Amino acid sequence: YQRRVHGGQFKPDALFSMFKSQKWDWNNKKKLQQQALKFGMQLAGDFLGGKFGKQGGGHGGGGGGGGSGFESQGGAEVPADVIMFSGCMDSQTSADVSNVSQFQLPPGTGPGGAGGACTNAMVSAMSQNPNLSYIALLDEMRKILEQKRFTQVPQLSSSKKLDLGQPFKL
Repeated sequence: YQRRVHGGQFKPDALFSMFKSQKWDWNNKKKLQQQALKFGMQLAGDFLGGKFGKQGGGHGGGGGGGGSGFESQGGAEVPADVIMFSGCMDSQTSADVSNVSQFQLPPGTGPGGAGGACTNAMVSAMSQNPNLSYIALLDEMRKILEQKRFTQVPQLSSSKKLDLGQPFKL
Protein backbone atom coordinates (compact mmCIF):
# COMPACT_ATOMS: atom_id res chain seq x y z
CA TYR A 1 0.00 0.00 0.00
CA GLN A 2 1.04 3.60 -0.34
CA ARG A 3 2.46 5.27 2.73
CA ARG A 4 -0.03 7.54 4.41
CA VAL A 5 2.61 9.35 6.44
CA HIS A 6 5.78 10.88 5.07
CA GLY A 7 8.26 12.74 7.24
CA GLY A 8 5.66 13.08 10.00
CA GLN A 9 3.13 14.64 7.61
CA PHE A 10 -0.20 13.00 6.86
CA LYS A 11 -0.86 12.45 3.14
CA PRO A 12 -4.64 12.60 2.67
CA ASP A 13 -4.38 11.86 -1.06
CA ALA A 14 -3.01 8.41 -0.22
CA LEU A 15 -5.95 7.59 2.06
CA PHE A 16 -8.48 7.05 -0.75
CA SER A 17 -6.17 4.69 -2.67
CA MET A 18 -5.40 2.83 0.57
CA PHE A 19 -9.13 2.44 1.27
CA LYS A 20 -9.81 1.32 -2.31
CA SER A 21 -6.99 -1.25 -2.26
CA GLN A 22 -8.46 -3.11 0.74
CA LYS A 23 -10.36 -6.35 0.14
CA TRP A 24 -13.55 -5.41 1.99
CA ASP A 25 -16.10 -8.14 2.71
CA TRP A 26 -19.24 -6.11 1.95
CA ASN A 27 -21.53 -9.15 2.40
CA ASN A 28 -20.50 -9.95 5.98
CA LYS A 29 -21.36 -7.09 8.35
CA LYS A 30 -19.39 -8.49 11.32
CA LYS A 31 -16.27 -9.08 9.24
CA LEU A 32 -16.65 -5.67 7.59
CA GLN A 33 -16.77 -4.03 11.03
CA GLN A 34 -13.60 -5.87 12.05
CA GLN A 35 -11.87 -4.88 8.80
CA ALA A 36 -12.86 -1.24 9.29
CA LEU A 37 -11.60 -1.26 12.88
CA LYS A 38 -8.31 -2.84 11.80
CA PHE A 39 -7.99 -0.29 8.97
CA GLY A 40 -8.53 2.56 11.43
CA MET A 41 -6.00 1.12 13.86
CA GLN A 42 -3.44 0.76 11.08
CA LEU A 43 -4.01 4.35 10.05
CA ALA A 44 -3.76 5.58 13.65
CA GLY A 45 -0.56 3.58 14.13
CA ASP A 46 1.01 5.19 11.08
CA PHE A 47 -0.25 8.69 11.83
CA LEU A 48 0.38 8.80 15.60
CA GLY A 49 3.60 6.84 15.70
CA GLY A 50 5.98 9.74 15.11
CA LYS A 51 8.28 8.63 17.98
CA PHE A 52 9.60 5.83 15.82
CA GLY A 53 9.98 7.81 12.62
CA LYS A 54 8.61 6.05 9.55
CA GLN A 55 6.31 3.76 11.41
CA GLY A 56 4.52 0.99 9.61
CA GLY A 57 2.31 -0.27 12.40
CA GLY A 58 2.22 -2.29 15.54
CA HIS A 59 2.34 0.60 18.02
CA GLY A 60 -0.54 2.98 18.60
CA GLY A 61 -3.48 0.63 18.42
CA GLY A 62 -1.84 -2.61 17.39
CA GLY A 63 -2.20 -1.88 13.70
CA GLY A 64 -0.43 -3.52 10.85
CA GLY A 65 1.19 -2.11 7.83
CA GLY A 66 4.68 -2.28 6.54
CA GLY A 67 7.92 -0.44 6.55
CA SER A 68 10.94 -0.92 8.71
CA GLY A 69 10.47 1.94 11.18
CA PHE A 70 8.70 0.39 14.14
CA GLU A 71 9.87 -3.15 13.58
CA SER A 72 13.55 -2.18 13.60
CA GLN A 73 13.47 0.62 16.19
CA GLY A 74 10.58 -0.53 18.40
CA GLY A 75 12.43 -3.62 19.63
CA ALA A 76 15.24 -1.44 20.95
CA GLU A 77 12.74 0.73 22.82
CA VAL A 78 10.64 -2.13 24.23
CA PRO A 79 12.39 -5.51 24.05
CA ALA A 80 9.40 -7.37 25.59
CA ASP A 81 6.28 -8.46 23.72
CA VAL A 82 3.62 -6.33 25.39
CA ILE A 83 -0.05 -6.49 24.39
CA MET A 84 -2.39 -4.34 26.44
CA PHE A 85 -6.12 -3.89 26.58
CA SER A 86 -6.90 -0.64 28.34
CA GLY A 87 -10.29 0.24 29.75
CA CYS A 88 -10.73 3.46 27.81
CA MET A 89 -9.19 6.11 25.59
CA ASP A 90 -6.63 8.43 27.20
CA SER A 91 -9.21 11.22 27.33
CA GLN A 92 -11.71 9.04 29.25
CA THR A 93 -11.99 7.44 32.68
CA SER A 94 -12.56 3.71 33.16
CA ALA A 95 -15.71 3.04 35.13
CA ASP A 96 -16.14 0.78 38.12
CA VAL A 97 -19.44 -0.90 38.79
CA SER A 98 -20.86 -1.53 42.25
CA ASN A 99 -22.56 -4.77 41.20
CA VAL A 100 -21.05 -6.81 38.38
CA SER A 101 -24.11 -9.07 38.17
CA GLN A 102 -25.35 -6.88 35.29
CA PHE A 103 -22.67 -8.54 33.14
CA GLN A 104 -24.32 -11.95 33.68
CA LEU A 105 -21.02 -13.79 34.11
CA PRO A 106 -21.02 -17.56 34.54
CA PRO A 107 -20.68 -18.81 38.12
CA GLY A 108 -17.11 -19.03 39.37
CA THR A 109 -15.65 -16.41 37.01
CA GLY A 110 -15.11 -13.80 39.70
CA PRO A 111 -15.75 -12.77 43.25
CA GLY A 112 -18.93 -10.83 42.45
CA GLY A 113 -19.68 -7.48 44.03
CA ALA A 114 -17.82 -4.48 42.63
CA GLY A 115 -15.37 -4.51 39.74
CA GLY A 116 -14.17 -2.82 36.59
CA ALA A 117 -16.63 -2.40 33.75
CA CYS A 118 -14.06 -3.18 31.04
CA THR A 119 -12.66 -6.22 32.88
CA ASN A 120 -16.15 -7.62 33.27
CA ALA A 121 -16.94 -6.91 29.62
CA MET A 122 -13.81 -8.87 28.65
CA VAL A 123 -14.71 -11.82 30.89
CA SER A 124 -18.28 -11.75 29.58
CA ALA A 125 -17.16 -11.74 25.93
CA MET A 126 -14.66 -14.56 26.51
CA SER A 127 -17.18 -16.67 28.42
CA GLN A 128 -19.61 -16.37 25.49
CA ASN A 129 -16.92 -17.24 22.93
CA PRO A 130 -13.47 -18.35 24.16
CA ASN A 131 -12.05 -18.47 20.60
CA LEU A 132 -12.14 -14.77 19.71
CA SER A 133 -9.35 -13.02 17.85
CA TYR A 134 -7.79 -9.89 19.35
CA ILE A 135 -9.86 -7.61 17.11
CA ALA A 136 -13.08 -9.58 17.68
CA LEU A 137 -12.55 -9.51 21.46
CA LEU A 138 -12.00 -5.75 21.40
CA ASP A 139 -15.13 -5.33 19.27
CA GLU A 140 -17.22 -7.50 21.63
CA MET A 141 -15.95 -5.64 24.71
CA ARG A 142 -16.95 -2.34 23.12
CA LYS A 143 -20.40 -3.67 22.20
CA ILE A 144 -21.05 -5.00 25.71
CA LEU A 145 -20.05 -1.72 27.33
CA GLU A 146 -22.16 0.27 24.87
CA GLN A 147 -25.19 -1.99 25.52
CA LYS A 148 -24.75 -1.34 29.25
CA ARG A 149 -24.59 2.40 28.53
CA PHE A 150 -20.95 2.92 29.47
CA THR A 151 -19.26 5.64 27.45
CA GLN A 152 -15.71 4.36 27.78
CA VAL A 153 -14.13 2.83 24.67
CA PRO A 154 -11.57 0.05 25.33
CA GLN A 155 -8.28 0.25 23.42
CA LEU A 156 -5.68 -2.27 22.28
CA SER A 157 -1.96 -1.47 22.10
CA SER A 158 1.14 -3.53 21.44
CA SER A 159 4.88 -3.04 21.66
CA LYS A 160 5.44 -4.98 18.45
CA LYS A 161 3.54 -5.59 15.25
CA LEU A 162 0.51 -7.73 16.01
CA ASP A 163 -1.73 -9.86 13.78
CA LEU A 164 -5.13 -8.73 15.04
CA GLY A 165 -6.80 -11.77 13.48
CA GLN A 166 -4.90 -14.30 15.56
CA PRO A 167 -6.75 -15.92 18.47
CA PHE A 168 -6.53 -14.13 21.83
CA LYS A 169 -4.91 -16.29 24.51
CA LEU A 170 -4.07 -15.47 28.11
